[in-house]
Amino acid sequence: MSELTEKQVIDYLAANPDWLAQQEDLQVSVRAKVKDFREAQLVKAKVENDILSQRQQQWLAALRMNEKLSYLLWDSAAHLARANGYQAIESVLDVLLFESLDFPAHALKLFAPCNKRPVPRHLQMDMVVHLNEVRAYSHLPNSMSNWFEHNHASFLVLPIVYQGHTLGMWVVASDQQDYFNTQLDTTYLEAYVQVLGAALARIMGVTVLC
Repeated sequence: MSELTEKQVIDYLAANPDWLAQQEDLQVSVRAKVKDFREAQLVKAKVENDILSQRQQQWLAALRMNEKLSYLLWDSAAHLARANGYQAIESVLDVLLFESLDFPAHALKLFAPCNKRPVPRHLQMDMVVHLNEVRAYSHLPNSMSNWFEHNHASFLVLPIVYQGHTLGMWVVASDQQDYFNTQLDTTYLEAYVQVLGAALARIMGVTVLC
């Protein structure tokens, strides 16, 4: 018989609460520890799922309120159009994602342009990522694995393309499994990234990529 993982044990105990009580050969102290551990894990999981569910319902409600959603996106797009530097771009994205849309994290990475305004080191893409379409991931490719300080459950990778030039990548993260695959209409972000690309192209002064 293969060795069970801790998660499999927890799942089994959660589905069969009377099993432990029937094992008379287990010491009382061991039984108590296992029970406490199981209950703590279940409570933690329930709290996390409740928080994620609440956030998801808030966002789905916003999707149904098209006027409110349109205002959030295009008001943010207007701020992007007025942005005159990379720091301003980052600030607009932070406000949109964290205050308006409630995503836990995002990463903006850019190719260094040959002219005009250099890309700050923390925004530079170390490797060329050959991706020209929007794609959802449960685990980021190795070339992007160091873009986030903390682990997240799912990601949406949005290439930033302007007039045929790929300027970089914008990655949005969620703490919910398969969030971008099954739970969310992401076309709003795909449209927004076009505005982001135009703003970045103006700042970067991109005519030819290195």
